[in-house]
Amino acid sequence: MAGKRKQEGDFPLEQLRIDHTEYSQDQFIVHCGFSRATYFRWLRGETPIRLTLEQVRLICETCKITVDQLFRSLGLDERHICKEG
Repeated sequence: MAGKRKQEGDFPLEQLRIDHTEYSQDQFIVHCGFSRATYFRWLRGETPIRLTLEQVRLICETCKITVDQLFRSLGLDERHICKEG
C-alpha cells in the first residue's frame, strides 16, 4: 500500500503488516495469534521466528498472501513451523 511509513527497520513480518494491512501492531498481533512479548522479541531479533500452522494461516489470510510468499518474505522454511499442542 503506497505511502505507508516504514517502521522497525528491516523486520520482514512488520513490513508485511505495513504493506498488506491497515492494522496497528497490536491489532495484527492479536489477529495473528502472537503474544505481544514474542512479537517484540522477534522484532528486536532476540529470538528466531517460529510459527504455528495456525499462525501461518492467519498471517496469510490477514495479509492476503500465499504461504510461499510469506516464507520467502521471512526467509523461512518448514523448520520454522512449531508443532501445535
